[in-house]
Amino acid sequence: MVSGFDKYFQIAPCFVTRMREQTVPGRVLSPDFEMAFATQEEVLNICEDVIYDTFVTFRIRRLRRSLRRITYADAMMTYGSDKPDLRNPLLICDLTAFFADVAFPAFRGKPVRVSWLTVEAIEEILRRFTEIRDVR
Repeated sequence: MVSGFDKYFQIAPCFVTRMREQTVPGRVLSPDFEMAFATQEEVLNICEDVIYDTFVTFRIRRLRRSLRRITYADAMMTYGSDKPDLRNPLLICDLTAFFADVAFPAFRGKPVRVSWLTVEAIEEILRRFTEIRDVR
């Protein structure tokens, strides 16, 4: 890097334009990491250290020292998104192996992926969607 530092980080205010989402405030703090010739593991370790130290120093919330890491493939298979909201209890279950040797013509001999989404407390979820619809 031109400055002579091989790495630095800063935490700066950032303004979010997605104001419709109730979970995202209009102004948030965003970490910015600049590193020369860093590996993925180095970036993840430094990010974990900075996030953990920030939360502990400012007593924002208790965290484990090591944050949970999810591969892209696992995130897409389990949550259907590369940026999953881990507060959402809905998980996608892969049933492809279960349906591999069935006699059902739609699945027999075809490279098809079969997934299942278990929804518990559907009445509560529908009530929330109805409330959101009625507010607009």
